[in-house]
Amino acid sequence: MKILKTILLFLCITTISNAQNDFKYSLKGIKKVTISTETKVLINTGTTNELLINCNSCSVNNNNESRGLKAIYANGNDDTGFGMSLERNGDVLIIKDLKSFMKRKKITFTLPKTIIISIECGNLGEAKIENFSSEVIVNSNIGQIDLINITGPITAFSNTGSINAIFITVNQNEPISIRSNTGNVDVSLPENTNADLVLKSNMGSVYSNFDIKIEEKDGMKTIGNNRIIKNKLNNGGVKITLSSNIGNVYLRKKE
Repeated sequence: MKILKTILLFLCITTISNAQNDFKYSLKGIKKVTISTETKVLINTGTTNELLINCNSCSVNNNNESRGLKAIYANGNDDTGFGMSLERNGDVLIIKDLKSFMKRKKITFTLPKTIIISIECGNLGEAKIENFSSEVIVNSNIGQIDLINITGPITAFSNTGSINAIFITVNQNEPISIRSNTGNVDVSLPENTNADLVLKSNMGSVYSNFDIKIEEKDGMKTIGNNRIIKNKLNNGGVKITLSSNIGNVYLRKKE
C-alpha cells in the first residue's frame, strides 16, 4: 500500500511539474511572433492557431529561502510561470526570455506553419526551425542555425556559427539571404528552383553540384574563392544570397 501511495505521489508531482513548464496562448489576430532569448530554441509546427511553449529543461529554484516568494526580473513581468514575458503590439506578439541562459538548456515553441517568425538568439543561443511555409528571420551571435523543410522568405545570420538550410520549395515573392561571418553556409534547393544566385566566400570556397561548369573537386565543383559568383538557376527567379566571410558555402541539389 505504501508503494502504491509513493507511485501515485510521484505521478502527481510529475504532472504538476510538466504543467508548470507548458504554456498556451491564443494567436487569434496575430500575424507575426518575435522571440528573444539566449538559449537553444526549437520551433515546431502545430495544428491549431495557438502558441505552445514547453520548457521542461528549465532549471527550477528549489531553495528554501525563496519559498513563498515570486521571482522578479529586470526586463519584464513573467507571464508564463517560468520566466518569459508576452506583449501584444497590434498583430505582433513579442516574447522575451527573462532568465539567464545559465538557467535553461532548451525552449520549444509550437506555432502555426504560416505565421511569420523572428528570432533573436542573443550571444550564445542557437535555433532549429522545421516545416514552416512562412517568412523566417533569425539571428545568432555565437550559435548554429538549422532550417529544415522550409520555403522562405528567409533572412538568417550567424556571427560565429554554421547555417544549414533545406528548402522543400522556394517562395518567389521575397529575396532570401543566408550569411555567416565565421562558419559554413550549407543550403539544399530543389533542382527545379528558379533563382538568381549571389554566392560569396571571402576566406573559404564555394561548392555546388548544380550545373555550373567549373572544375570538379571531390564530386562538388569549386566555383569561386575570394569573389562574388552570380548565376541563374532555371532562367532565374527570386534572388538568393549565400555568403560566408570565414567558411565555405555549399549549394546542393535537394535529394
